[in-house]
Amino acid sequence: MNEPLPVPEAASSGAGTQPDLTPQSPERKLIGRGTLVSLSLASFVPAVQFATAPLLIFSIAGPTAWVAALASMIATMCVGAAVVHFARRYIASGSLYSYVGTVFKPWARYLVGASLLGGYVMGVAALVTVVGIYMGSFLHSLGIETATDLVPLLGVGVATVVVVTAIALLGRDTSINAVVVLTAISLPLVLTIIGASVVHTGFDLSPSMDFGSFNLEATLGGAALGMAGLVGFESSSALATETQDAKRSVPWAVMAPVLVIGGGVPAVLLLTMPGMLESGDALAAGASAPAALAANAGMPIWIGQFSDLFLAIASLGSTLAFLNYSARLAQNLAGDGLLPAVMQRVDSRRGVPHIAIVAVAGVSLAWILVFSIALRNVFEMYSMTATLVIFLWVLPYIVITIAAIVGTVRKREMRPILWTASGFGAVAMTWVLIDGVRNAAPGVSSKMIYVMAFITVALIIVFRLSLRRNRTGQRPIGLTAEDIGDLPLLESDGVAR
Repeated sequence: MNEPLPVPEAASSGAGTQPDLTPQSPERKLIGRGTLVSLSLASFVPAVQFATAPLLIFSIAGPTAWVAALASMIATMCVGAAVVHFARRYIASGSLYSYVGTVFKPWARYLVGASLLGGYVMGVAALVTVVGIYMGSFLHSLGIETATDLVPLLGVGVATVVVVTAIALLGRDTSINAVVVLTAISLPLVLTIIGASVVHTGFDLSPSMDFGSFNLEATLGGAALGMAGLVGFESSSALATETQDAKRSVPWAVMAPVLVIGGGVPAVLLLTMPGMLESGDALAAGASAPAALAANAGMPIWIGQFSDLFLAIASLGSTLAFLNYSARLAQNLAGDGLLPAVMQRVDSRRGVPHIAIVAVAGVSLAWILVFSIALRNVFEMYSMTATLVIFLWVLPYIVITIAAIVGTVRKREMRPILWTASGFGAVAMTWVLIDGVRNAAPGVSSKMIYVMAFITVALIIVFRLSLRRNRTGQRPIGLTAEDIGDLPLLESDGVAR
């Protein structure tokens, strides 16, 4: 079976062709660059990242954890360089799945598509669970002792899925506005706590600059954790076909989480390290980082309590964003014949892939319910799901970095900086996978590497069976991936995907 061909944009107009529905068409309301960048940042929940990532990296790397966080940002930027290389040349809603198809044969699309689809579905499940965990923690702090039990947490999970699915079905713009507003609501409180901690302890960099306790292995472990926290940074590229001037806008949106959040975490570590060291007992007792820092800074107890509520609100926005990204990928896969054709249907009023949205939400919720009940523990289910998300996403990153090198070499382009960055990114992501296997939490989470392999193979089988049934996605005769050049990535019916 041949690979679907990206064809010239000009082929989408003229007699006997489909209507022009490319991103340049005035018939479609397009997303502006500022809106896409805002969505990209908001979907990575800055409030949660700044509240939790510093403590997690500190717990592994110690007082010099900022070095690990900075290394994770640089390594992820190298992967981002490979993604941006393709985003500047092609317009595609399949993101990494579509990009690798311009360099490699169909096996790469199947492999990356299966990993990404599994990663997105698991990512939505993990984010839904995070909403429940933070909400349960907030209610528990108010004296509701059963708030963190299995049934209440699952109830919050079901409610979360219903809410984000309903909002996603209302339309793309409604979803974008909701994600950005939820982030805007949640971020100020976290920044206030960070500021109060700095005022209380003073701007003291000496603990972070004391390299007497520096440990290379621990730093590499912290860097791997930091990179894991940035998994999915390129997800906004799934909206490329709905974005104005996509070849310029998407690269900005792809790199925004890496630069702002990836760069913000080491900054937060430098600022709050004295406060975290002073709050060691509270953190060891299980207090969240915002609550511990707020208490240490002498802030009212209710601020620490409500920080969990605001983190739940922020996570709700991220869940909504990733549900939309997931649906676009599923729609793209269906358009290529790799999933049932019904998945590419678009609501005529709202303009959203409603079947794909409901399907992703349903599978994610089923995963949460089945494994939470089987394990009788939502927290253990979350641990295994979060681990699985990382494992599933690493493989596409490795393939896209290799594709950037192979594609430019094949075209005889001299791109030494891109080659160096992509090579380092591939090595870094390989390390994330190795470190994840080595340091997986005991129990079910330690088996997730095998579950990742099973999910990937199972989805590839589904793709092949669906492709045989649909008999779509044929490449027009006479053109190959090398013939594409710098054209938008369009399918043979003239519709950008």
